[in-house]
Amino acid sequence: MNLTSNEIAISHRAVQGIKGRVRKKIQLDSSEDIVKYLMNL
Repeated sequence: MNLTSNEIAISHRAVQGIKGRVRKKIQLDSSEDIVKYLMNL
């Protein structure tokens, strides 16, 4: 994929931010696994 370390770090932070906003919207506790939650829907 030819990504630099900086691009990978930014991508990771972006994903974490999106996951945090989704958790907040669905009122999911931060200790719960968001992937498992979504797979059980």
